[in-house]
Amino acid sequence: MLISTDELKALYSDFKDVNDDLLKRKLKTIESTIRAYTHNNFQNRQVRCICSANSNILTYLKGNWIFREKDTIQLNDGGLNNGLYVISKLTADNIEIGETLYSSDEVLVTKIQYPDEIIEGAINLLKWDVFERDNHEGIASESISRHSVSYVNYDASNTINGYPSKLFGFCATHMRFKV
Repeated sequence: MLISTDELKALYSDFKDVNDDLLKRKLKTIESTIRAYTHNNFQNRQVRCICSANSNILTYLKGNWIFREKDTIQLNDGGLNNGLYVISKLTADNIEIGETLYSSDEVLVTKIQYPDEIIEGAINLLKWDVFERDNHEGIASESISRHSVSYVNYDASNTINGYPSKLFGFCATHMRFKV
């Protein structure tokens, strides 16, 4: 996850009254949108290992084992388990996550690390989504004297997964070519 809801609420008082489940869902959506838009999975390939999967436990088999609690990890080559997960508990040989996995003899586990500008950009997207989407959707400008209103036409040419494309400028330096 880009940022935990606890950390988000501690840093930005705007979010203190927003439901945690709503924030988590919106952050997951923003995270997947950024990853798809940039064609960048933000993997730290220096922190990668092979584990077996059973229930919500990943058991270390081989590789570079440098993880911390609350790290985001990506599982690959694990069939139905492929995806992003957050480490909830860590022991010498096990990673525990908050979701149930399908049993697998081997799965590739890679640490995900987002640069600060990606996290801050995601928070700006979240602010727009939570606080501005309903208030200004469609209005580009409004004048009081002689009353004039202009509407923005939100379509595929100026949005990315429902967010205004102008909010994605922070992604430019992290773009990868689509293969």
